[in-house]
Amino acid sequence: MNKRLPVIDKHQTPCRPTSNTQPAIPFTALLVLCWIMLLSLHIMAQAPATYTLTWADEFNSTTLDTTQWKYRVGASGTSYQRPENVVMDNGKMRINLKKEPYQGKSYTGGGIITKLPRRYGYYEVSVKIDGGYGWHEAFWTTWLCGFDDPDTAWRSLPGRTEIDCLEHYAGHANNYFTYGAIEWAPHHGNINRDYQTVVPNLATSYNTFGFEYTPDYLNYFFNGRLLKTIDMRNRPSHDFYLWLSTIATKADATDSGAVFFDYLRCYSISPANYAIRKVPFLHYLDSLRGTSQSALLMPSIKAASRTKKKKLPFMDESHPFLPAAAPGPNRTIIVRYDYAKN
Repeated sequence: MNKRLPVIDKHQTPCRPTSNTQPAIPFTALLVLCWIMLLSLHIMAQAPATYTLTWADEFNSTTLDTTQWKYRVGASGTSYQRPENVVMDNGKMRINLKKEPYQGKSYTGGGIITKLPRRYGYYEVSVKIDGGYGWHEAFWTTWLCGFDDPDTAWRSLPGRTEIDCLEHYAGHANNYFTYGAIEWAPHHGNINRDYQTVVPNLATSYNTFGFEYTPDYLNYFFNGRLLKTIDMRNRPSHDFYLWLSTIATKADATDSGAVFFDYLRCYSISPANYAIRKVPFLHYLDSLRGTSQSALLMPSIKAASRTKKKKLPFMDESHPFLPAAAPGPNRTIIVRYDYAKN
């Protein structure tokens, strides 16, 4: 089933004045009609204004485009990730989740990773999670093109940042998820880690998760609604790869399931348009300096980095450090990590 990219007719005038030959529509009714039309556009989860689509995979083909993607392969949590678990299914990319012994693990999951690195822009997926106990669904970024990435150039990066646009932990309810960013080097800790309760059941409906990454700020979106703006000035900046994956993290995860990704879309913005767009976000962040997390996080991370290192679980989407019973919604916390991957 072919899908069309969302298009808004910029020349459309949904609220035209009525002519003399048509019955007059009450002004309040016009306002209600306009509000409904605007709400429908909002729910469609368009990219932020002035962003242009540069690449997308609508998953309409019968096989994965391996010129653009590689499979996530290897052991993480309580599952081994297999290419065989990734299939195209009527315009969706489906990740099959299975209870089966394989390579020393009791479960198998899967995922895909972009082959081409990207940096600044807006990135969005539409996904229906499995929601079964013990499975960890995620849309996230890292500086690695897979944990089996033979390119070790990342070791010379002066700083490393991970962006978790969507993480649904193994014990979370199906209307609850987390999003955040992690600074792995030179300091270790969360830039932000927030928890969100939503109305839709994420396991029975498709929902969009997006993030806007810029040199100055990081925006998180859910179904087109801005959730939070994070200050990224003086944070590590580098190219990253996009991961769409699901793994098991519990020894007693549900026996089977599936996660469906409808699309991944990547957008860019021109320097001229960005110069205009960033102004209100920077004003907002600057207004919070001295009292906000954007100002307070760096000292906290620095203090943590001076603390004697402990051997902690590696914090990627396969080994969430935070407990399943996370703090309350939208609460940011600071933790320490042992960030060495290899």
